[in-house]
Amino acid sequence: MLVSYDLNHLPWAGAPAAISHYLTGNFAAIAMTSATAIFFASGEVYHRAWKGRFKPREKLNRLGDFLSGVGAVCLGLALFELGHPLLALTSGLLHCVGKFGSAFHRPGVQILNLPASGPDPFRTMVLLSRLPAIIAAGTGFLASLFKAQIGQPQHWSMPASLLVCYLLWSWADLLLFRSSKPDAAHEPAAG
Repeated sequence: MLVSYDLNHLPWAGAPAAISHYLTGNFAAIAMTSATAIFFASGEVYHRAWKGRFKPREKLNRLGDFLSGVGAVCLGLALFELGHPLLALTSGLLHCVGKFGSAFHRPGVQILNLPASGPDPFRTMVLLSRLPAIIAAGTGFLASLFKAQIGQPQHWSMPASLLVCYLLWSWADLLLFRSSKPDAAHEPAAG
């Protein structure tokens, strides 16, 4: 909306049209909107799984992981359609495999030859999936601030908000590592 601001119209007069086009303008917009809605739903499921507890309710936590995996599929399709195949393969695919793996893997069960006592490889995949997107958003933010031309010029607000979101999501991913401990599902509720 900031980029499409028209000085000949009242402020925010074009907001409904801009929002509608952004949410449903093409396949990429529909995929991104779907991913956002699914991630929102998974966030609510995670919230209910962890509410008032140090360790989550296992079934709800797994449902949150599964929904996030579905959201990651939509995100990967959107990124690919938007012309970012590298981000789709790194962020989308790593995130998808990590979330689906977390949904179906039991804490403490050995995966391949990896030690069961180490960090959960699926949660690690999800965390690593954030790196390419953080780098892309950071590069876009710096390019927009210094007016450097990297592809299509963009307003600073888009990469800045993406950067903040990816950092918050990375923090949430780190918090989810607590549910990957073998005794995570068996500890009593806090409080």
